[in-house]
Amino acid sequence: MCAEKPGFSFVTPAWRRKFWLHDRDTDFINLLCLGEELPTYAEAIRLPMEPCSKYSAGKHPPLPPGFHSGRGWDAKSLYCRFVKTFYERNVSIYHWDDSYTLDWPSGFLHDFP
Repeated sequence: MCAEKPGFSFVTPAWRRKFWLHDRDTDFINLLCLGEELPTYAEAIRLPMEPCSKYSAGKHPPLPPGFHSGRGWDAKSLYCRFVKTFYERNVSIYHWDDSYTLDWPSGFLHDFP
């Protein structure tokens, strides 16, 4: 996996939602391929949902390639600071939507008493 997509990536679930960063849930599985960038990940995840600015016209990184924002992407977007932390340190962000998605086993949510 890391040879194909070095940097940081999300393995996302099959279902879709309207999030700022992507149209799938991004806290399902996180994969950091560059072990030396663990401090970058720690800084990004410290306040993952923080915007970059309280103003939509503030300075912000571009939406990572292949990501689909369901709510628009600007400096006020949730996860902007998260993306900015990786962007400023030249760590690429990917997702595996075209190769892998995760889902609950069939009937999982219906098996509870």
